[in-house]
Amino acid sequence: MPKLSKYISAVFLAIFCLSFFSASIVSAQVLTPTQNLWLNKYNRTISIKPEKSNPPYVFLGSGTSRKIKGLSAEYLEAIASKIGAKLSYEEEASLGEILKESKELDFDSIILSLSPTEELEKNFNFTDSYLTMPAVVVVRKDFKEKSTVTSLSSFKNKKVAVGEGYPVVSYIKTNYEKVEIVPVSDDEVALQKLLLGEVDAAVMDLASLSYYTSKDVLSYIKAVGRTGFEYKHSFAVPKSKPELLLILDQGLKALSDAEKQVIIDKWIDIGTIDNANNLKESPADNNLHLWLIFAGFIVLIIATVVTVVTLRKTQIKMLFSRTRKKETVSEVEDELKELQRVHQSLKEEMEHVTALEEDIEKKIHSVE
Repeated sequence: MPKLSKYISAVFLAIFCLSFFSASIVSAQVLTPTQNLWLNKYNRTISIKPEKSNPPYVFLGSGTSRKIKGLSAEYLEAIASKIGAKLSYEEEASLGEILKESKELDFDSIILSLSPTEELEKNFNFTDSYLTMPAVVVVRKDFKEKSTVTSLSSFKNKKVAVGEGYPVVSYIKTNYEKVEIVPVSDDEVALQKLLLGEVDAAVMDLASLSYYTSKDVLSYIKAVGRTGFEYKHSFAVPKSKPELLLILDQGLKALSDAEKQVIIDKWIDIGTIDNANNLKESPADNNLHLWLIFAGFIVLIIATVVTVVTLRKTQIKMLFSRTRKKETVSEVEDELKELQRVHQSLKEEMEHVTALEEDIEKKIHSVE
């Protein structure tokens, strides 16, 4: 038995060494020696603070395993495989609770799915974005559209449910001041309030809406417009771990387009996303287009005025040139007339002189 125990221990030790060696070989192809040393200092383990309910990005699965699932979680798992790292999930919570906790000095875990904003960048560094998705306005299907444009501008002084701590909140406060924001823990609660008539609309990530509308129980809602805000989903890394930011970016770059697409196709209904192209744009976008058209119109007017002025100047120059030519011809004609008059006077004087000469000659002959 002692020999068998030693044999088993040796096998486990060999497996551990082989696993560690394999991880080192994989990570060596992606990370720099300095980055590998940094990971080794943390036992090649990345700590994550997951959201409890933010599908399809990250959420707590059902069943006995209670495993963290979602697009963002799978992205990080693929990165961990590339860099030879392990993932350690802490207790899940809502994003609002996580962000409150992140203000504590000892918070050193990453957040799987977050879009950078000026406020969030005070406490976090953000990796390159792995997915961009618009935030849309959601209503019940019995919602009566009162205008041709249905967007947040249609909900002045009305209640709109938005996830607490979500980056779109500050955007709404800045661009739609008269919208009454009702903070909720997550998108699922926002939809529940919408279906119960407690709010007039909800704002959420389009992929999240796609996840919920794929369930029959939530077939009574629809997206009617874009807000003008886009989520640039990234991994949020505490400021205390700048090295981890570079490591995750390296791992993200190591993923092939095919590997990324497999993850996206698994969690997002492409049909719903394609239909979003027909959604009406936010007033901010419309205003931008109007301003661009107006600016183009102004430029056209200025160009036309400049052209007309230039042509007018050319015409005036030509007119002056012609006038000067006419004046010159007139002056020459006057001089010619003057010469002709002088010539006529001289002619008359010569005739008079000739007559006097003849008269004198006659008088001389008579004297002789």
